[in-house]
Amino acid sequence: MTTVNIKYVGKKEQERDHLYGSGQIWNQGESHPVAAAVASKLLQHPEFIKDDGQAPQPSLPEEPVEPVSKPPSEEEAEFPPMVNIPTMSKAQLVEYAMREYGVDLDPKMKADQLRSAVNQLGEEKLHNDGVRRIQDAETSE
Repeated sequence: MTTVNIKYVGKKEQERDHLYGSGQIWNQGESHPVAAAVASKLLQHPEFIKDDGQAPQPSLPEEPVEPVSKPPSEEEAEFPPMVNIPTMSKAQLVEYAMREYGVDLDPKMKADQLRSAVNQLGEEKLHNDGVRRIQDAETSE
């Protein structure tokens, strides 16, 4: 089996491949060999880079580990499983806000404003259990 060293450079202290079946767990800055087919998928995400340096190489299991999560539906497959808002274009941000939150953002806004709005929508969804509640100042007192 051909393997490729993949390094995790994301913001989390630890990341686990739960999407592509390797079951590999990375600590931040750590490299591990993964099957070439899995590596090509992981490298589509900015949190993972190819590492040609000399990293400790634990042995790979002979058989791939079953993925923990179900594969994305056709509708979910339009966006990558790990959305990276800081690298999205303005058009992608507007489309993402509409698809995920049902909010029509003005495409004339600056990219930073769009990113901030999408992040805020995500936080609202998280804090309101997926239900966006809008209150005016009089009812919130």
